[in-house]
Formats: sequence, structure tokens, C-alpha cells
Amino acid sequence: MACNAATGAVGVAAPPVQPPLDSSQIPGNVYHVHPSDGPASVS
Repeated sequence: MACNAATGAVGVAAPPVQPPLDSSQIPGNVYHVHPSDGPASVS
């Protein structure tokens, strides 16, 4: 139980949750904010 919970929760929840969060938050926020005000302000 402890081995499964630690490996499944920490091994499968930590890696997949951190990368997607960073990649989704950075590109998502920058892309959503830029295309909205980027092209209009830059162009």
C-alpha cells in the first residue's frame, strides 16, 4: 500500500502534474494575452 501509493501518487502525480502546469501556464498565458493584445499593440 505504502509503496504503491508513494510510487503512484508521487511518481505519476508529481512529474505529469508539474510539466503540464508549467508548460500550460507559461505558453497558455503568454499566447492568450499576446494574441489578444499583442498583435493589436505590436502591429
